[in-house]
Parts: sequence; C-alpha cells; structure tokens
Amino acid sequence: MVILMIDVVIQNFSISDDITLRQQQNILRRVSFVDGIMTANDCIKRSGIIARAYYDGLWGVATSSTINERSAKELLDKSMNNAKLLSSFSTSNKKRTYLPYSEQSIPAVDFLQIDYIDIEQSMIIDYAKKIDQYISRTYKKICTRRVMLYVDGIEKYIRTPFKNLLLSSTIKRSCLYVEMGAYDLKGHITSVSKKIGVPYEMGKWHTLIENSKELTEQLHEALMDKTHAQDVCKGVFPCILHPNVAGILAHEAIGHNVEADIVEKGSFASGFLGKQIASEKVSISDFAHTAFSAPAGLPLFVDDEGTVCRDVDIIKGGKLLGYLHDRESAAHYQVTPSGNARAYLAFDEPIIRMRNTAFHPGNDTLADMIASIDNGYFLLSSGGGQADVNGEFIFTIDLGYQIRNGKILGAIRDTTISGNAIEILSSISMISNDFQWDITGLCGKFQSMILATGGPYIKCDLFLGKE
Repeated sequence: MVILMIDVVIQNFSISDDITLRQQQNILRRVSFVDGIMTANDCIKRSGIIARAYYDGLWGVATSSTINERSAKELLDKSMNNAKLLSSFSTSNKKRTYLPYSEQSIPAVDFLQIDYIDIEQSMIIDYAKKIDQYISRTYKKICTRRVMLYVDGIEKYIRTPFKNLLLSSTIKRSCLYVEMGAYDLKGHITSVSKKIGVPYEMGKWHTLIENSKELTEQLHEALMDKTHAQDVCKGVFPCILHPNVAGILAHEAIGHNVEADIVEKGSFASGFLGKQIASEKVSISDFAHTAFSAPAGLPLFVDDEGTVCRDVDIIKGGKLLGYLHDRESAAHYQVTPSGNARAYLAFDEPIIRMRNTAFHPGNDTLADMIASIDNGYFLLSSGGGQADVNGEFIFTIDLGYQIRNGKILGAIRDTTISGNAIEILSSISMISNDFQWDITGLCGKFQSMILATGGPYIKCDLFLGKE
C-alpha cells in the first residue's frame, strides 16, 4: 500500500484537539474447491481513510475511499465539526476528559520488520487444486471434500498529534481449511474439518502447503474413526480440551466478558475484579506481540488509536486482575490504556477487541492427564459457540473421543459442551506443559476482526449433551 503523507495534513492540530487519521488497506485472496469444482475465486481489496475527533466527551467521525492529501484534510475538519455538532445537541452532562495514551515510547513507522510477500491468485488456485486432487486420489472412502485456501491481512498507517509520530500496523496470515465427509454405519454423512494457519511471511507460506499432506492424513484417520462414532452420555464428565478448544473457551467465555465496554454493560466480570474466579492453576492473558519469550500468534504493536499495545494479565493464579481497554475506558477506570482499540475496515471506528488471548501452560503432561481419567472425554475440535454476559456458554464439539480407564477409545458423535465460565475455570485440575496458537480465528463483535487464540491441554469438568 502506498503511504499517504498524512504527517503533513495533521500539523495544524495539537494534542489538545485529540484527532486521529488512519489510512488502511484490507486484502482477501480466497480459493475454494468442493468435490473438485471451484466454488470461490476471490481477490478483494478495500482501502480508505478515516478521521476521528474527540470533543466534549463525544466522537466525530468522517471517512472516504479517496486517498489523497486533499481528502485527508477535509476529513480532519469534518470529523472535528461532527464532534462539535454532536456536542451541541447533547443533553448529557458528560464533558471532555483527557484520554491517555500509553506512556511507553512509541516506535517509528516500519518498526515491524517482516518480509511480506504478495501471492499471485494463480498460485493460490494451483495449490488449492493440487491439495483437492491429492485428497481425491488418496482417500477412496470419502464421499465429499472441501478445500479452501485463503490469505487475508490488514495494513494501516496511523497519525495522531501525540508525540507527532506516524505509526504502522500490519497483520497478515495464510490459512488452509480442509473438510472431508464419509458415510457412517447408519448411512448418514459425517464429516471432520480443520484449519491451519501461519503468519504470512516469506518462507512461512510454503510451510503451510508442506503441512497439507500431514493435515489430510490426520483428518482422514479421524473421519474413519468418526464413521464408527458413538453418542455421548449426557451429564458432567472430566474432559481434556485440545489447545484450540481451550483457546475458544478463553476467547468466548472469558475474553469478551473482560472487554471494558462489555463490563460496563453488565458482564459478570464487573463484580469480580481482584477476586478468585478460577483454580489457582489458571492464568489467562491477552498478549500484544510476545508470549512466553516467542512471538505471539498475530503480533500487534500499536492499536488503531495510536496506543502502544501491552500485555493484559486477565487472570493470574485464579484471580481476575484486569480488563481490556481503549483510551476512553482507561480514563474511566483510571488505568493505562492497553492498546485494545481495533477496527476491521478503514470505515470502522475502533472498539475494544482481543488480540492474542490464551491460557498459560502448566506443569502436567498430556499422557498423565489422560491416565488420570476413568470415565471422560478427549475433545479435539469445536465448530464454534457463544457465551453471554453471565459467563454461560455453549460450544459445539465436532471431534472427540471417549476416555475409559486412562485410555483413549472410540470417537464420539457431534455434541455440545456447556456451563458457566467461573464453574469451569474453578474445576480445572491439570494443565499441560506445552502450548499451541490458532491464528485462523475471526471474531464477529459488531465488526469482524482477525485475532489469535491459544493454550495448552486443559483438564476440567464439563456438561456434555443437550439439556
């Protein structure tokens, strides 16, 4: 993306004006094959600029798809005028409050030195077609298949009066989705699917393709197991969650409920700050760019308000320690903003969003965790789910196995897990010493957002089956 010299068009404003200009480009390249037929071949690029001004406790916004200095100057004026207009009609007693930025030093533009490449659409088509053909040739017992290969990313340049710096933010990833279906013993089609993703860096793309053979072999083995699947027994059982499922739990049941705007709307987390809500073994963080001395799933260094991103310890040793903040909520709670203000498209306002949300690893081994269960389940994959502000959640499970007398036995049919976040967190008794990121996620809170979830294997008590 060509950088608009937005540093020159904001010079007439001071930090007291509290105005931000963001230039952004989103890109999505996607190819999909279903049973050998191409069903999607997309190359979508969306770009624009947005100006956002704060005046007397209200935000004014102006956007444009035209990217030039004239447009940028007009948007800056319009956003401030819009904020002042809203203020003139407001009957609220809410008045201007200074909104803090992070006190950390902010690196200059291009601080994220990653060698990104732009894959040709023809290359994506070719790779997806080859994977589809490989599945067709190799696995004769399947009756349906789907292969989707996509690359998506966001590139942004952000200008604020604070320290008079131009900031950059880039997140790109490439993902492979494979689904296979076969007839079970009852003549019904059952299916399994999996996504894998890698940061979209030079050299990582080929890693994704190289891993496709292993992925399809694992999926086919799981599918054959699932054709002989048994129904789960309804009730509460000890379960082991795969890191991907644990990551969904951290995101849906915990992460959303500690976003400060959700807290203000009545999340259960509003009454538990500083209190024990989980087993002492449990720690959950929303990481900015580094986790456990390595890059986080999708590193983010600056948010869309120009705030330097910092880690947030949500739960530590079982205690609820912190919320996720933008500048406005940080001012309200009198804390340092955490850099959680994110916007998906150039025309979206930043809202409080997660970045890399994950359980911390523990000290147990997966083998010991399995051996500790006499009658329970090993849950490997979730089709998604939801949670409410009370911490009640329900997730689908589309791949799992029985555990009997410390051994993994046959596969189970699709089911659900449900419960209350605090009760589940309190039941966690073992956490593995390994860790995995899943960077394929897309959260739908008011607007879409690219993010990562992760964790180790987790042993807890869950209700399986429909109530």
